[in-house]
Amino acid sequence: MRTIFSVCTKSIGKHKMATFTISIPKGLKEKINEHPEINWAEYIKKRFEDRIRELRKFEELKNKGGV
Repeated sequence: MRTIFSVCTKSIGKHKMATFTISIPKGLKEKINEHPEINWAEYIKKRFEDRIRELRKFEELKNKGGV
């Protein structure tokens, strides 16, 4: 499987939105499809936000000499 990672940006009204595209193995896609009750795009967006928050906290600690 090739790994594909692409991001493109478009404007929606006043907001700029990015589209994030990845390739995943077929087996993983099948498992995801078993859970249509989950909004996977929203889940991934929240995980990105969580990780960015964690990285910012780490950078703050590092800059203060706490790491």
